[in-house]
Amino acid sequence: MGGWRFALRIAARDVRRHKLRSALVLTLVALPVLLVCVGLILVRTSAYSTAENVDRHLGAADALVHDFGPEVGGVTQLPDPLDGGWTTLGDAMPAPRNQTAIQALLGQDARLVSLVQSNVSVRLGDRVLHFPVTETNLADPLTDGLFEVLEGRAPTGPHEVVVNEALAERGLGMGAEFEVPGIDEPATVVGVGRDPFSRLQEVAYGSAGSLVAPATTMEERYETPQQWLVERSEISWSEVKKLNAQGLVVASRAVLLDPPPTSEVDHPAPESFENQERAAILAMIAVMVLLEVALLAGPAFAVTARNHTRTLALVAASGGTPRQARRVILAGGLVLGGLAAVGGMLLSVPLAAALVPLAQRASWSWFGPFDVPWLLMLAVAGCGLLAAVTAAAVPAWLASRQDVVAALAGRRADPPPSRRSPLVGLVVLGVGVVGAAVGAARYANYGPLLMTASVVVVMIGMVMVVPVFVAASARLAGRLPLAGRFAARDAARHRTRTVPAVAAVAATVAGVVALGISVSSDEAESRATYSLQLPEGQAKVDWYPESLPGEEVRDRDEVLDEVRSAIEDTVPEVDVHEVRAFGAPGRGADNNWWEVRPSSGEEVLLNNSSSVFGSGLVVADDMRGVTGLDDGQLARADEALAEGRAVVLTDRGVLPGEVDVVETVWNDGEDERPGDSIKGLEALALEVDGSSNVEAVVPPVAVAAAGLADRVEVVGLRLEGDLDRDTEKLLGETVRGVDQAAEVYVERGYERSDEVVVILWVLAVAAALLMLAGTLTATFLSLADARPDLATLAAVGGPLRTRRHVAAAYALVISGLGAVLGAAVGFVPGIAVSRPVTTNTWAAPELQGPYLDVPWLMVLGVVVALPLLATSVMWLCTRSRLPMVARID
Repeated sequence: MGGWRFALRIAARDVRRHKLRSALVLTLVALPVLLVCVGLILVRTSAYSTAENVDRHLGAADALVHDFGPEVGGVTQLPDPLDGGWTTLGDAMPAPRNQTAIQALLGQDARLVSLVQSNVSVRLGDRVLHFPVTETNLADPLTDGLFEVLEGRAPTGPHEVVVNEALAERGLGMGAEFEVPGIDEPATVVGVGRDPFSRLQEVAYGSAGSLVAPATTMEERYETPQQWLVERSEISWSEVKKLNAQGLVVASRAVLLDPPPTSEVDHPAPESFENQERAAILAMIAVMVLLEVALLAGPAFAVTARNHTRTLALVAASGGTPRQARRVILAGGLVLGGLAAVGGMLLSVPLAAALVPLAQRASWSWFGPFDVPWLLMLAVAGCGLLAAVTAAAVPAWLASRQDVVAALAGRRADPPPSRRSPLVGLVVLGVGVVGAAVGAARYANYGPLLMTASVVVVMIGMVMVVPVFVAASARLAGRLPLAGRFAARDAARHRTRTVPAVAAVAATVAGVVALGISVSSDEAESRATYSLQLPEGQAKVDWYPESLPGEEVRDRDEVLDEVRSAIEDTVPEVDVHEVRAFGAPGRGADNNWWEVRPSSGEEVLLNNSSSVFGSGLVVADDMRGVTGLDDGQLARADEALAEGRAVVLTDRGVLPGEVDVVETVWNDGEDERPGDSIKGLEALALEVDGSSNVEAVVPPVAVAAAGLADRVEVVGLRLEGDLDRDTEKLLGETVRGVDQAAEVYVERGYERSDEVVVILWVLAVAAALLMLAGTLTATFLSLADARPDLATLAAVGGPLRTRRHVAAAYALVISGLGAVLGAAVGFVPGIAVSRPVTTNTWAAPELQGPYLDVPWLMVLGVVVALPLLATSVMWLCTRSRLPMVARID
């Protein structure tokens, strides 16, 4: 009896004898292990190892060299520069060198293959596609791995290209031709294949001169970097740094596979704070899952310990030690936890393999080869085993402290509770609350780490104070009916069975309430900071055609006239108004922008505004389409416009009586210069809270008086009327029938996103499932443990429905106590997380937050509706007839 062998034999026999209880524990432990292992396999499969990633970038080459030229004063880079880990040391524009110069730097034994990357825009019917392209020689062995041709062949002649499946599905499949701006000959698709990076993003590869127009300026050279695939002997880190001094960024295969120590890197990448935050959150989730599993499985081990009461008492009476008694119960955790952990880990492999195709369809990039991270999965299995042993720890400890005489006499009750545990729990709970508050207040200084640790501390403190609430419920149950008194007092008598179940429900509810408050507060921030594009109930029609260089674009006035006529014919009940604004540049300029400023100075009038139609200076004689003003301000503004004065909006307290409307113009490559203007225009300044969709409204008479009527153009259409969903759909079809680039937008104010609704529903369903799991598990185990008492009730003539009422009362006690306690505790992390998440220093002072919104309906549902649901399910699932058995089994 001195070792674990006998305890493990008892545990194995107990697993075989009590199959239902054992299956319950196996499920509770194996399910999270299974799910986490499946997630690990999918994540590892979706990612690429270092060697696989090197092949995707370098193909079969020994290095990839990016030339910036000697004028930049050298470069500095990380050992892995593939994701932007480099910077030039000078301010000069890069001036790449030719192949001969690069080969002289790398050595005459080096063989180079050119690789040029850029982005192109291609006309496809009435659409313009934008996608990245690469020019290289795919027939060269050095490019093996850069692109896999599945149909057709690799490009061999001029203007031949291959495309990936995503681009082929858009209409550029085998044999298709398309024109690339800046290249005289069209590109011909001779193959379709797979790019190792992008699954849904369109990609094309071609021979030199087929996809990238020749660079004529230094800026264009910078946008189409010249790179070289290099075949030569191994390039060491010391040689990489020498080449950096010559203006070369070098991704060396040898360095990528065997990076140098940090001490040899001039500017090592600092550890990302986001990585630390992510690690802290993952650690918190892991601890919470362990705690939840241990709490859910705790009642099962409590019942196991109860069934072994007489056995352990006989062991103690025969000279056994408390340590040996504890081993019997802990061995049950080892056996069940080991079986569940190993089973969940092994089952995860075929399940993950079956889910890979589904996960691949939801990913933008291609997955790597199927990869099973056995070491990580063993760690997860170890956590599952730890959770099972933790669940058995408290029942084992209490079983080792039982009164031997009382146990042999058949008196069943837990030993009296410790008075210190609740006090310690309150202290721990207080420490967690303070930590969460400090973490929220100092979010930028390791606040997330402190907050996540505090959440775990709060949960542990909550578990420690649960016995107090269980005992209090028993004291308050004196006036309840028989079933309620029985359930509450039996729950208090058998705390080892009740406390884990109540704590599991409380932890679930606390997590749901915390996430609900966080999501709801984030939505409150979105609602408060939402900027109306138009007054609610109005709509606009925009026209922003996509065009390629050299293409003739339709006249805007012509298109908008056709759109207006189509709307008036199809939806006559909708009123259509033209929106006019200062438009295209004059004075022979290519570019321009208009602004309004006080005549007395350069102050900015409005911090937050949006140019709904591409211009913030609208020309109109009324304010019907302007947002951010109340009815009184709108009336004053209409009067000012009727008098020939402009209306300007401000959120900075600047209230000028006169303003200047000023144009700034410039040509590409030239400095800005003044354009046309209206000086000293009388104005009415109105203060707005938040933002507005315009900066100023100028009356047409003022524009005409300044001789700038020809500078005003129609920039869009504004619609008024009964714009319900059906009308919106009809309007969209109507305007797109005129031109595919025309779009309709109906302003309906802030609308809760479907994503938020889905999140709240997922939280509610998760809470319901976990609460039902914890409540039903503990209740059925309680009923099994209470069979002798229920048999006594049957023997003295108890009604048939007594067992059903007792079961429902058990469920109500467990779920009700857990829900109330969990909801109260959940406010702590919920409020703490909401503060930093909803604080925006970039917004206007009145919109910076923080915001707090408690989803009271969801909280009420979790605290009231879910316990009633659990009670109802328990009542329906329990047989009414009482067991007719002997008092002592």
